[in-house]
Amino acid sequence: MTMKYIIPILLLFCLTACEKMVTINPPLDQLTAASVFSDSVTASSVAASMYSALNTNEYGNTTSMTVLGGYCADEFTGYVLTSSIPYVNNQIPAEPGTGPWAGLYKVIYKANDLLEQLDQTKALSPAFIKQLSGEAKFMRAFSYFYLVNFYGKVPLITSTNVAQNSAAPRSDTALVYAQIINDLTSAQTLLSVNYLTGEKVRANKWAATALLARVYLYLKDYKNAEQSSAQVTGSGIYTPLNAPGNVFLKNSQEAILQFWTPLGYSFGIVLNSGNITSGIPPSVIFTKNLADAIEPGDIRKTNWVGTTTYQAVTYYYCTKYKQRTTTTGSAIEYTMALRAAEQYLIHAEAVAQQNRVSEAVVDLNIVRARASLPAISASISKDSCIRAIAKENRVEMMGEWAQRWFDLKRTGQTDAVLGALKPTWKPTAVLFPIPAIELLKNPFLIQNDGY
Repeated sequence: MTMKYIIPILLLFCLTACEKMVTINPPLDQLTAASVFSDSVTASSVAASMYSALNTNEYGNTTSMTVLGGYCADEFTGYVLTSSIPYVNNQIPAEPGTGPWAGLYKVIYKANDLLEQLDQTKALSPAFIKQLSGEAKFMRAFSYFYLVNFYGKVPLITSTNVAQNSAAPRSDTALVYAQIINDLTSAQTLLSVNYLTGEKVRANKWAATALLARVYLYLKDYKNAEQSSAQVTGSGIYTPLNAPGNVFLKNSQEAILQFWTPLGYSFGIVLNSGNITSGIPPSVIFTKNLADAIEPGDIRKTNWVGTTTYQAVTYYYCTKYKQRTTTTGSAIEYTMALRAAEQYLIHAEAVAQQNRVSEAVVDLNIVRARASLPAISASISKDSCIRAIAKENRVEMMGEWAQRWFDLKRTGQTDAVLGALKPTWKPTAVLFPIPAIELLKNPFLIQNDGY
């Protein structure tokens, strides 16, 4: 028997949206791999555990990619929070547990294990195996996307072989991206356009396509970025865009993928935590630089940015997620992973880079119209258009999954932007250090420069 198939009852019945009770014998903490993968309900719960692991990793205070990436960019700073100082100053210690490394590899292991078990089982239907295989490949690609953008070269692990994995060297980023693209294109063929549970909490074909559009943009493959993003917005499922106050509600119109949360409120609680009613700022706050970048009249500022004045100083904090306590009914919020507004901005940048500025402006103005901002003229230059897209990206995606940090890096703006704002900035800070404990466990890993 094995303990790796300990399946939480809550996850089993809530995330897979089962409509009837299922009696399983032996107890769930004693299931063998064979028994797990002989039943669609228990097999689905193993798939669901990938999402749970990623959500837990992203929304633990010390490993959140949103918060750590925001600190390292010009997006977040900390209010009386000493743990934020190394990230805000881009002087991150290579300590055990630093960053999202371990949590993301946990998701990758789960995905690899699921793929191996699905390849062996003969008890599940071919259609069900396709669905779960597609989800596993999507989640592996999702995890590697964040690993390669935080750390650069990383071990490329696609099996559960402990001996091989414990001695895996770092792979070139080109190889990691090739694996990401391979997984996502495969997931596109395996996944249905329909959501497995009726809620947008498990990956479908369009989630794979949306992430693929982002990957192509990062690789400057503008033609494929254009085509993939257009497929998502053209599907008709995710448009029109929600009003800003409704974007992060569960199963909102523009949500492509969300992560289920059991109590009806999301990690946004960490971003807007703190005793706001008494004026004390939350521990994670927006920089004034970001707050000042939002145009007058932009209703995203009133919907997504809170303010509090404490000791004669005004502080800004993220209010994309509104709920701070257990919530039910129409006010429930899920954690947003992928959404349609980003796809419009990906498409805008991709066509602008191909010298089709007027088409880019159409996409850009869809996002601006939702924010109640005036349209941008289609006669602007290519350079002006790309700058306008970057500015729109900064505001639209603020406080989401380290997007600003990654955008500065992929466009080569880190030295110019962060060097002007942070006296401690150094070019090698574009990559996180590999946690020291990983170097001890695997002698074939080599630390990033500057650490």
